[in-house]
Amino acid sequence: MDRYHVPELARYGPGSRFALLGPEAHHLGRVKRARPGEVVLVFDGLGDEAWAQVEAVERGRVWLTRLARPSPRIEPGFELEIAMAVIERKRLLWAVEKCTELGVGRIVLLETERTDRGAGSVQRLHARALEAAKQSGVLRPAVIEPPRPLERYLSERAESAARKLLLDPRAPSPLGARLAGAAGCRPIAVAIGPPGGWTAAECERCVAAGFEPVRFGRSVLRTETAAIAVAGCVRAQAEVDAARKEA
Repeated sequence: MDRYHVPELARYGPGSRFALLGPEAHHLGRVKRARPGEVVLVFDGLGDEAWAQVEAVERGRVWLTRLARPSPRIEPGFELEIAMAVIERKRLLWAVEKCTELGVGRIVLLETERTDRGAGSVQRLHARALEAAKQSGVLRPAVIEPPRPLERYLSERAESAARKLLLDPRAPSPLGARLAGAAGCRPIAVAIGPPGGWTAAECERCVAAGFEPVRFGRSVLRTETAAIAVAGCVRAQAEVDAARKEA
């Protein structure tokens, strides 16, 4: 079932009537040709979700009435922040989409010594994350933070991470060996370098900031491939950890 984004959903209690506007209204009213009485899912991207009944379809808006919440979705049992070097826009959009589907909470874009292009409009990345959340059933799309120098990231956001990992194919320890207990580690920050890899100086700065070098196999992965692979591994390990706690 299609889901529709209503940023102010929390303002409307059961029985409240509200209007769906903009592209969301166009898709529901003109593309899907919704009719009064039909029921759809709406969500705010902040954790709230509800059924809503179509009351009327007008030009540029669809009137809905909020109904009950669906069965609670189980949100990811982990908080993962991926700090990745800025890459070519098409590949960056793909990485944002897939990381959102896998439950990544935050993506921080990094300017590194081997970064040679800008990320372009961060708003477009936000839009891709929202679309991925709508399609996959994720309650919260990944938060996308605009590009910042690696040094600034290391001195600011990285300080709040409970576990900090630096992806480097030369590292002695495999990623999997450092993911046990991921379900209870909030948040995990993983730094992923640009095409060409981290410079020696960047690795030293990351290690000095508390990041532990780990590898994902012995092959060299593209930045976007590494981000998606890490997200999948963390999610799988978190589910294993959660299952063990319930056993």
